[in-house]
Amino acid sequence: CLLLLTSCGMSFVSGGGHGSSMLLIACVLCCVLLDFRSSSLWNFAQWPVGQQRRFPTTRCARNGFLLFNAEATSKEKFMLSKLFDLLNEVPKEFKALDWQPQDSRGTRYFNAMDNRCVEYIAAGREDSWSDAAQTDFKSKGSRDQGVPISFIEFEERLVRLPLDKGSVDVAMLQPGAADAIGPKNFRLVFRETSRLLKPNSRFLVFIDSTRKLPATAANYFDIERRFKRETTRCYRLIRKIRRRPRPVSKPEPVQGSATKAPAKAARLKRPKALSVDELQSALVDDEDSEDNEDNEGNEAEKAE
Repeated sequence: CLLLLTSCGMSFVSGGGHGSSMLLIACVLCCVLLDFRSSSLWNFAQWPVGQQRRFPTTRCARNGFLLFNAEATSKEKFMLSKLFDLLNEVPKEFKALDWQPQDSRGTRYFNAMDNRCVEYIAAGREDSWSDAAQTDFKSKGSRDQGVPISFIEFEERLVRLPLDKGSVDVAMLQPGAADAIGPKNFRLVFRETSRLLKPNSRFLVFIDSTRKLPATAANYFDIERRFKRETTRCYRLIRKIRRRPRPVSKPEPVQGSATKAPAKAARLKRPKALSVDELQSALVDDEDSEDNEDNEGNEAEKAE
């Protein structure tokens, strides 16, 4: 379009007879192309992922490197608006946890307000933070040089970070991180985040609008607020405070009231031991019992 306008302008300046008409046609074509750009054919972010990978231009658009990728720009504005509201509630110097970030833009996001981010913790899966990966991470996203980055990897299906309990002030999961971290790890992230966050701290979760929070999230967090814009959902979660149940105290007796002592269980008495003569008299031989029966039978016959 720019080349067409340049050639038509040169033709108009040179005094050609059709210079004005060519310039008019070029302007019309440019307007059509600019309007065509906003259609679904030029909106690369709406293309399927398999179709995006066929063309290098669409790959750049999908990664957010083209200026007319309106969806990525809108998603980033939406994320920043929710993050900046949250940063007003953190301490003056705070630690931030970011799960599976793709570049170092999080250092700028967390350090954009008056409060200062003293440590940015990038938590990733195994083999995520090699030396080359760390260098590549720092070179993307316009890193804030004043924010130190701590790269930490967690074991698959365990999601346990070598950090103290209650050592983090704010946590975030950026758009697309839920897919990169995996479904099993995504469910376990909420348990570990709850352990690391301080009381009344927040966890900002961005997921695709087709997704839902896993059931484990309700065990450790309460939903403080929820937002939705186009294809992105945002959940502002607050850490639950788990309190142990207090032991039930026994009621104290009222002064002046007679208290009865609890009745004791009756003790069973041991039977008195028998002497040797008593034992012998208690024993009856079989022969003696038969003779007694015969004698009793004869006496009965005599009586008849």
